[in-house]
Amino acid sequence: MAEWTAEEQAKVVAILSGKWIGSKDRKYYHILEKFELVELSGLRKVRRKKGGKIMATVESFATIVKDIHDALDHKCEKKTHLKVQETYNNIPMVVVKKIITNCIRCAEKSKKKSCRVVVVRPIVVSGTSGPH
Repeated sequence: MAEWTAEEQAKVVAILSGKWIGSKDRKYYHILEKFELVELSGLRKVRRKKGGKIMATVESFATIVKDIHDALDHKCEKKTHLKVQETYNNIPMVVVKKIITNCIRCAEKSKKKSCRVVVVRPIVVSGTSGPH
């Protein structure tokens, strides 16, 4: 399972709910051993047995990260990723960074920070007569 797509999730849900009509190969038994089906807010979700974290589909990564990032009042990438990892198993830091990079509110915040004026003064050394 390289990427957890909506299609992959549908297969796993079929296996876990006993509605799979395909072959019962090594992958089939791996899924039964490692995952379980849970219902959250009326939706069926696949959860890892070890750790109890939800498997998010690739298609839902952006929505999940944006929602959590907004709920955290636009905190940094690391804090957002840590909060994502509390619930979801397979959303990598790279995705979080990419989504936060495109966050308009965070871009506006960083513009305000970079507008600060820095005063640069020359270093004066006493006892020298200047350039030769």
